[in-house]
Amino acid sequence: MSANSTDSQEGPVPNGEVIRTGLLKKMKTARKKFFVLRAEAPDALARLEYYDSEKKYKNGVPAKRCIALKTCFDINKRQDTKHKNVIALYTKDDCFCIVLDNEEEMKSWLKDMLTLQHGAEIPEGEIPKPKFEYVWELKMCARGLGVGRTGTYRFCLTAKTITLVKLDQTMPTSIEISLASVRSCGNIKDFFFLEVGRSSNLGAGEIWFEAGDTTIASNLQDTVSHRFKLVREKLESAAAEGTDNVDSKGRTRSSSATEPNKNNNKKLGPLASLGALFPQDGATPESNVTSTVTNSTTSMTGME
Repeated sequence: MSANSTDSQEGPVPNGEVIRTGLLKKMKTARKKFFVLRAEAPDALARLEYYDSEKKYKNGVPAKRCIALKTCFDINKRQDTKHKNVIALYTKDDCFCIVLDNEEEMKSWLKDMLTLQHGAEIPEGEIPKPKFEYVWELKMCARGLGVGRTGTYRFCLTAKTITLVKLDQTMPTSIEISLASVRSCGNIKDFFFLEVGRSSNLGAGEIWFEAGDTTIASNLQDTVSHRFKLVREKLESAAAEGTDNVDSKGRTRSSSATEPNKNNNKKLGPLASLGALFPQDGATPESNVTSTVTNSTTSMTGME
């Protein structure tokens, strides 16, 4: 169910025009609530509200929660859950998700939310887009490049970069990694790792994360590997058009006949070091690694 502002004037409109209403499901509780999307007003920011029922909304009962859209870190379609058509609002402290009945309804709500969030920042005629198309909340492990940087991060992916934003800080710190500097990535159980080259802001090494769920770790692997392969293909295409070879920062470099062999040996390094993360119980967890040099995905069972 959804309605535009014209059909929603029976309810109280104290602060801001009602853009859209609907009986939608909160993903956390799997219960339906009555949601109201309001435009900005002189005394209030554009926001998403929800009530226990439409009746309580019309009777003027205060909203159970209000989320100011302009203060959200990001608003996007979440794709790593068992539910389809999920909109995620990443606030300063949490991730609030609502489940829509179908894709068309999800797109309509998301478009309106992004329009209200960005306002005049959206160029005329352009469709509003999230700041980050994908966001995952992960825990960085104390191994490899993660030593001294542990904590909960928002792992944010765009077409060109990965941005790691550390939470639970007065002034959030962020690390930006070019996808061109990613050499491989993989997942095992509910862990995900990146192997980055010397051109990354952190230098060469591995970054390990705990996703807390095997589905999320697998989704990370599929999504990130697809993105950095596209970046690598563009670099290779640029090299073929006139540059001898292009490294991850766009600089010309010489090729080495032994380079693919070097990378293939390194590719097994992260998996071979998993003993510290998992108990030696004789299990043979399934793992998955994608390398940029071989441009292929290798599934492995067991560890050396």
